[in-house]
Amino acid sequence: MQTVIAGTSYYPDHWPREDWARDLRRIKKSGLDCVRFGEFSWAWFEPEDGRFDFSAYDAFMDTADACGLKLILCTPTAAPPEWLLRAWGDARMIDSAGRPHDGGRHMACLFHPEYLRLSERAIRALAERYKDHPALAGWQIDNEPTMGESAAISRLYDYNPHAVLAFRRYLREKYRGDLGALNARWQNSFWSRTYTDWAQIDPPARPGIPSLWLEWMRFRSDAVTRFVRRQREILREVKPDFLIGVNIPECGPRAGALLGQDYWEQSAGMAYAGTDIYCYTGDRGKDQKAMAYCCDAIASAARQGGAEFWICETPGGPHFSAWSKGFYDGAWGVDFLEDSVLRYAAHGAKRVLFFLWRPTFGGQEFGMNGLADMDGGENERTQAIGAIFEKAARLPARTAQTVHVHYSADSICMAAGFDPDKAVDDSMHGWHSLFADCGYAVEFVSDSALAAKKWRDSDILALPYSMALGEAAAEAIKAAAAAGARLLAGYGTGLYNGYGCHNAAAPGFGLDKVFGLRVKSTDYAKPGAQARMKETGLAVGRHRVLCAPQGARAVAVTEGGEALVLRNGPHLYFAFDPGELYENTDTDGRPALLDWFANIVSQRENAPMRGMSLRL
Repeated sequence: MQTVIAGTSYYPDHWPREDWARDLRRIKKSGLDCVRFGEFSWAWFEPEDGRFDFSAYDAFMDTADACGLKLILCTPTAAPPEWLLRAWGDARMIDSAGRPHDGGRHMACLFHPEYLRLSERAIRALAERYKDHPALAGWQIDNEPTMGESAAISRLYDYNPHAVLAFRRYLREKYRGDLGALNARWQNSFWSRTYTDWAQIDPPARPGIPSLWLEWMRFRSDAVTRFVRRQREILREVKPDFLIGVNIPECGPRAGALLGQDYWEQSAGMAYAGTDIYCYTGDRGKDQKAMAYCCDAIASAARQGGAEFWICETPGGPHFSAWSKGFYDGAWGVDFLEDSVLRYAAHGAKRVLFFLWRPTFGGQEFGMNGLADMDGGENERTQAIGAIFEKAARLPARTAQTVHVHYSADSICMAAGFDPDKAVDDSMHGWHSLFADCGYAVEFVSDSALAAKKWRDSDILALPYSMALGEAAAEAIKAAAAAGARLLAGYGTGLYNGYGCHNAAAPGFGLDKVFGLRVKSTDYAKPGAQARMKETGLAVGRHRVLCAPQGARAVAVTEGGEALVLRNGPHLYFAFDPGELYENTDTDGRPALLDWFANIVSQRENAPMRGMSLRL
């Protein structure tokens, strides 16, 4: 049985004080037990540099306690106050064109000494004041921490001079001061890009040298992780037994890489790791698949880091707006709310916090997603929410066989910079959907989780997008095979090494022997010219590798006789991308593709598949 606890975001600084008690009583009446707030409220308790006024915070904390509600307080670093940014004009993140961050939050450089000093002072002041308050249930660090909230390569952050110096220190430490080793591993002799001093290394303004790009992406995710962990340390210095977690935005593989996300490193050592889920397209099946993927990605990272999995934000209702919103649109009712909660519970969420209780009149997120009406009144959603969670509590535990799916951050970072088709999202989402629709449970594993797992001969390890593999990851994959796990390698597995350079013998690090093949070359077909599978007539998509069997045998080939799927013992190597194909196959064609995939994965060959209609 599932145990799921419900709560909501509520921001007292948005509402008259006379509304607080009424709103909180209605939250309690609806069946919710806690309130999350404070991630954007720094200026509310420190309106000027060093002048703290907690009177409003005190009143709200006491009111919540009187209403029988617990509070998840957030550290306020996501939205530094205007006085800080005015006093320290160089504190903003900078993009590759030299433009300061002009957004409304997450604009401060994570290496600016004054921003870090003032952040720590604010966090300590909050934590010391409320560490023993009876309403305090725990803490959320920041909110959706990222490197500046931009996933556009044309406007990535952070090129602030403080961050550039930190990047050089990061490289110097990683390569142990050996600049010659860096030059050799990055192939910097090409175009005379050899460095003779660490100060010559600048972050890439755009993808160019793959090794430099890959290290820049790693540095950015490391910076976000360090920022999160430092806040956890500060809170624990104030009170060691605080319940502390983080809210990680899952925006898809490509965007996550560009935003500086490492779900596993952020989750490690937390009491909980949560995420935001905002997806409403009007296509219920599509929305449910997106929810399932997001849940499985963050839940996997949470479990492997020893944390509970929470939904820290999900809409309590549709937007109240005269205009469409890019990431969430359309009106919906109780049925969608119920479907969402049941999906979260089925995928292991222990707490679901709605964003938010009342949609606000103004501000950056005006009219957003209230569970209650804008005036605070009840509606069909507030009246139904208690029964929805009772239904969620009666869900049986999942018992499906688990497929372990490699989440190769390096490969995704490479794709984010160099794949103009942006196919990595289709690939990862499509493989996830294939496994889920075949009845498997999906557990994503990072490189570190891959190496730490004790593999068994009943395990299945999928490598859907594992193009760039460092030696440690490749050795972990070989160890899984040696332990008897069955490997399913996706398109391009092992093409690149951990520096983003091509392996001379791909798949590298001896994986060619595991799969019994060598990759000869890659092929990119224009629309309408894709190769077709001889056995089925299926057009296999734009991306393909050409393989030379060296012990493996082809179990699916093109009409011209080139191998598309090769089997070596229990292991499969896909020379095309079935995940991308599944994601871009229409509803009528999906069952046949699913049937073929299920059969070939379970080692039953030559499954029938006809009638495909593809959007390529």
